[in-house]
Amino acid sequence: MKLSGIWNQALLLWPLVFKRVWPWVLFTLFIDICSNFMTNFIRQLDERFIISAAGLAISIQLVVSAFSMIIINQVTFDVKNRIDSNIFKALSANLKYIIIETTRALLPILLKILLFIVPGIIEAVRLYFVPFVVQFDSKYKTGQIDALKQSRALVQGNLMKVMGILILTMLLSIVPRLCLHSVTRLETAFLFSAALFMCLVLETYSFIVMYCVYEKLTHASKETNGHSISLSGASQS
Repeated sequence: MKLSGIWNQALLLWPLVFKRVWPWVLFTLFIDICSNFMTNFIRQLDERFIISAAGLAISIQLVVSAFSMIIINQVTFDVKNRIDSNIFKALSANLKYIIIETTRALLPILLKILLFIVPGIIEAVRLYFVPFVVQFDSKYKTGQIDALKQSRALVQGNLMKVMGILILTMLLSIVPRLCLHSVTRLETAFLFSAALFMCLVLETYSFIVMYCVYEKLTHASKETNGHSISLSGASQS
């Protein structure tokens, strides 16, 4: 399956999505800066609190990431389908289950990373679409499928392509954030503003790209299953 077109597709969706989600993305960046500042402050007070500070920072990031994924993915879905959903309903319907399923997904990832790093990375790619399944797959909502199994099924046969896109989108998000954290003094306000704007733009674009990947994988999976069913029906007749 070709995934090259998703970059242009995401670029076309970006203006309308960005117009609606930039305040939330700005808020998440503010939370990220405060979380890093708090972690560094606690670590300087006493080294015994390093693990506690790291755990707190990771917990905050998981919750904020869950909010971001639901909000940006829902807005992207709405823009693409020209509808206007209630974001608060999307949050109340999905947040609990995304946190639960994401926590479930972390267990096999961490286990494989502890044994061998590469299998852990592969497992992380295979389970990346767990939140998407929770939010958009009607079969998950009715209890017909498991989110982890469905994410693995979507990535099957496209692992290297998905991994490549995921690495690129992560770089698009991480590099501006690193620049943002390195430019915090008042005398470099212009550079800070520029880094902040790049974070807003590229982080939103990265989310849209991965939504487009999920949509393509889902469409391909439905076509494959439909073809298999038709072949099975033909052989029985």
